[in-house]
Amino acid sequence: MSCGAIDFGLVSRHYLDADVSPEQLPPQLKFFQERGLKIKFTPYCLKCHTKYFFAMQEYPDSIIITVDDDVFYGNDLVENLIYTHQRYPNAISAGRVHRIHLMPDGHPAPYLEWQHECTEIRVPSHELFATGVGGILYPPRCFGLETFDREALTQLSLYTTLY
Repeated sequence: MSCGAIDFGLVSRHYLDADVSPEQLPPQLKFFQERGLKIKFTPYCLKCHTKYFFAMQEYPDSIIITVDDDVFYGNDLVENLIYTHQRYPNAISAGRVHRIHLMPDGHPAPYLEWQHECTEIRVPSHELFATGVGGILYPPRCFGLETFDREALTQLSLYTTLY
C-alpha cells in the first residue's frame, strides 16, 4: 500500500483478550482470517488497552492504527490518518476527538463537561483526547515505557469509568 511519500506494508492484526478463545470467533472474523487477517490471543485481559498495548511492543518502530471492530468505517479512513500524520509526524492523529475542559485549578473537568466530538481544532493540541471509535494513528514510539507497565495500567485505568 502506498500513500504519498510513505510506503508501508499493511499488516492486519486483531488482538483479542485472554478471555476469548478461538472457538468463540464469529464467522465474520473467520472469513477475514482466511483472507489474511492475523488474530493474536493475548496472555492477559487489558480491555480497551489491548488494541495498542501489544502492537506497540511488537512493532515499536511502526505506525500503529487502531479501530473498533464493531464500527463500519469509510474507505478513506487510513488515507486521512496517513495524510494527517504526514503533516504532523510526531502527533497522534484521530478521526474523532473530545476537547478536555479544565477546572480553574488546572485539573481536567469531569468527562461529561468536555466538548464531545470537537471539530474546530485541526492542529495537534494537548487539549484533545482521541477516541478509539474514530480510528487512531499512533506514530512510532509515541509513548514512554511507563505506558507498558501492565501492573500500573491494570490498577489505574483498566476499569476506569468516564462518568
